[in-house]
Amino acid sequence: RLWWSYLSVVDEYSGWILPATLKGLKIVHGQRIDLIIATGPPFSSAVLASILSRITGKKLILDYRDPWPTFRWNKLNRVIEKWATRRASAIVFCTDIMMQRFLDANDTISPEQTHVITNGHDEIKSVVPISLKNGKEKTILYAGNFYGQRCLTLILEPLRALIDEGSLALSDITIHVFGSLIDEDQKFLEKHNLWKLVEVHDFVDHSTIIKYMKGADVLFLPSGSDVSYALPFKAFDYLSVKRPILALTPPESALSDFMKSVDCGVLADINSPEEIKKCLSGLIHSNKTYSFAGSDRYLWSDLAKKYSLILAGQLDKEDVVDL
Repeated sequence: RLWWSYLSVVDEYSGWILPATLKGLKIVHGQRIDLIIATGPPFSSAVLASILSRITGKKLILDYRDPWPTFRWNKLNRVIEKWATRRASAIVFCTDIMMQRFLDANDTISPEQTHVITNGHDEIKSVVPISLKNGKEKTILYAGNFYGQRCLTLILEPLRALIDEGSLALSDITIHVFGSLIDEDQKFLEKHNLWKLVEVHDFVDHSTIIKYMKGADVLFLPSGSDVSYALPFKAFDYLSVKRPILALTPPESALSDFMKSVDCGVLADINSPEEIKKCLSGLIHSNKTYSFAGSDRYLWSDLAKKYSLILAGQLDKEDVVDL
């Protein structure tokens, strides 16, 4: 706790920077390294990479999977980020919003230096779906932990409203959660006697949850304002099975942009119960299909090609042959 609060300037792994610099210098010189890439968090890796780049003169690419200030913000860390990024010949981000927010806060960085490489998915052509239906009801599936603004009550409240007005019966739908419910969700279910709506399952391995996703009617995808810059990795798992997505997120968010770029489901403002209710009603009472047009741009194979072009742009011509 003392180390984290007072001594670790960048993050709790800051202690590795000096010994890793010494080791890194041996590797750069001994193996004729031409390009240094650092990804974070943790962002002590970016500090290390910048030091190595300055000492050796090798080009540097920094790869942001989260914003640096979000991971740990203080004035000194902000100065260190500016120092580290000033050395980078290219900076990669996993969403457009994250990149734009970085550029807005760093006027010394040229937009030509920045690139977006999202996470992605593989094309799964043969998945044997596992259905959780007990009858003719529609099934909604969510796998993972609930935290922050991500909670089941986001859809429980609109569903209760649909039931109260008579446009939905308890037997029409079942929500399957592979994980655990937070206290807020449990209290809501108890208060409104809605436990028949929900079935909670233990976590299963990835290959198995993919089969359950493929067998579901709707895949639930909430993402709050606290992570509006991010695309949940769950979104890419959902794309891989090509089942309708119910995405709840603020209008100005990476997930909102993602849903507008792919024909894969419906999008509602996470802060609008009425909008969520309308989307839920449409998904439950219709059999609309989605083309998933636009999903190819998120294939790992295509993203890898894009990343290789970024790497090639930082290397001398004679090195590009090896890519």
